[in-house]
Amino acid sequence: MENINDLAPCPFCGGQGKLIVLTRNYGMNGAFIRCEHCKAQGPVGHTWETHLKDSGGLYTPTTPQSIEAGKCNAVRRWNGYTALATAQ
Repeated sequence: MENINDLAPCPFCGGQGKLIVLTRNYGMNGAFIRCEHCKAQGPVGHTWETHLKDSGGLYTPTTPQSIEAGKCNAVRRWNGYTALATAQ
């Protein structure tokens, strides 16, 4: 799993990224990274954790595991963009 401490610098300006967590975002939990200097934003790392209610409906709970998974996905995606930018 990716760790927020392993966050690469911004691929555009080298600035520091900030993790922003989204919860209950239309049935998805997730997070993204935004550069504090130039405001560039990475893609949202979503996680789906849908459960079936006894009544037959679906719901998406916000759990510590789904939030942590969203954070890890966001860091992995941000670091992937940084790796692509520095390889060119």
